[in-house]
Amino acid sequence: AGRGDTLKRRKRPHSPTMVHRRSGAPARLAQVALVLAAMVAPVNSSAAFRPVELVDIKGKLHADKLTSMVSEHSDASEGPLSVVSSLGSAGCGKRSLLNAIFDAGFDESFSMKSAKEARCTLSVAPASPRIVVVDADSSTGGASDRLVALHAALADVVLMNIWHSDVGRSVPANKAALRTLLTECAKSDKKTVLIFAVHNYDGSSDGDDEAVLMAEVAAIWKSIPGASGGVESAVNVRFHNLPHARYEPEAYASAVSALKDTLLPLATSSAKGAVGDTESLWTDIEARYASNAPGAADLEAAYSVDTTYTKLRSTAAGAIGSWRRTVDRGARVGGFGNSASKLRGKIINAFNAATQGCGEGSRREARREELMVYLDSAVTELHAAQIAALSAETEAAFSTKLLRLLDGTKDAAPIEDEKVKTAMQKAEFAYAAAVAQLAVPAIGLDGAADVDDMSVTLGDLASKFDESPPAKVLRLNKLTLKAQKNRKSPKNPRSFTPGFHLSGMVRQIGSGNLQGFSSYSAGPHSVTMGYQNDRGTPESMAEGDEPFLRLQPKVHFDIDA
Repeated sequence: AGRGDTLKRRKRPHSPTMVHRRSGAPARLAQVALVLAAMVAPVNSSAAFRPVELVDIKGKLHADKLTSMVSEHSDASEGPLSVVSSLGSAGCGKRSLLNAIFDAGFDESFSMKSAKEARCTLSVAPASPRIVVVDADSSTGGASDRLVALHAALADVVLMNIWHSDVGRSVPANKAALRTLLTECAKSDKKTVLIFAVHNYDGSSDGDDEAVLMAEVAAIWKSIPGASGGVESAVNVRFHNLPHARYEPEAYASAVSALKDTLLPLATSSAKGAVGDTESLWTDIEARYASNAPGAADLEAAYSVDTTYTKLRSTAAGAIGSWRRTVDRGARVGGFGNSASKLRGKIINAFNAATQGCGEGSRREARREELMVYLDSAVTELHAAQIAALSAETEAAFSTKLLRLLDGTKDAAPIEDEKVKTAMQKAEFAYAAAVAQLAVPAIGLDGAADVDDMSVTLGDLASKFDESPPAKVLRLNKLTLKAQKNRKSPKNPRSFTPGFHLSGMVRQIGSGNLQGFSSYSAGPHSVTMGYQNDRGTPESMAEGDEPFLRLQPKVHFDIDA
């Protein structure tokens, strides 16, 4: 089920033993209700055990009730019972998952009152009566470490239930449960199977979740005193993604079925058989963890540390949120480096001053480390985003400068090396000055490597500029424009051209049966001559005698204004 969702399959009356009345004095963190719900019905029976109290609020183990359950379901000839334990904070859907796999009959209702009580509930899977299913909240108060330790000692397979949105966030409750679990596994001579059940998986990580979770498990393992070798030597870590049960019911059912097919063989293959030793295991755990119970002074100090941490983180989040909005718009935060350095120093110094009197039991160092990690990671992320934007702007501006230089050359000739060098130096200087405004030296963000990278990038752009598409287009445009200018007519095409033409006709005596013309031209000058034998005919003679040769000169002028 999703966060806060409940799949209420049936309501069962609560046992009177489940009602715990608080005394007038404040309840101690070690007062934990450990509940045993053993369903003894066979596969074809509907009878079920009512939940019974295994460990009361005073920390006393009622071993007789556990022994009764074990004796009824355990047969020495069939081997020891297998145990599957489920850890996770209240409301994360772990009981719904156990019911879907084992039909264990856990109460899936969730309330804030029950979430405040660290409880451990046991059931027997009707379909697999040789498997004891254990459910416990791993984030409920100071006694949760004892419950996790008990489950680590009993379980053959541990289901660690987490939200997909919590992967990589180092949730304190999950981290504490893993530390306790791995600490107990390091002391055991038998290997435990740890399966991360990632709820509400949306398919967005492409396998990165496994690497992140495995790195977190490995880091916790290295910090455990006495842990030798790699975590694989003591724990078989596996991962299983579960889609949202409400919005993707078919995919969720398929994922649960696949998890069941994986889980059952692992649970039954190598049972520890530790259920019968629960009393001695709990006594040992009580003795070991009793010395770690914080006193009143430690609790007050822890409260002061946590309150200071929450307040200062909220203050830092306000400034970081404002910077992030600016960066998301594509702009740079003015004086980011100086502002980030001041914020970091202010937050850390304020935390140190406010928690100066708190002892080691207050988790002061851990909280300071969490605060510094939050600040440094957020500042580093914003710094990287602004450096990336600045680098893109610098490269674009340098390319534009080279295009302007090329446009200013005659006939699009290559740019002079000296001009290119000068442009590079100016671009590098401007980039280095901007990087200096973003630098946060306290966390190693001095920008020196960024400036060196930009110098190499600008050199690469300059060497390849002549063959780049923008340069080729500009050069082609310039050559085309030059060719068009050469084909243009003169600016003032006015002209005055005189010409001479001479026309002539030769006429001979005849009957007029022969006639012809010929012409010749030389530029604006031309001559046209004609011949006809019609002189002397009665028609011509009636008009009087005509000359043998007739000439007609003509002068013309060709004027273009």
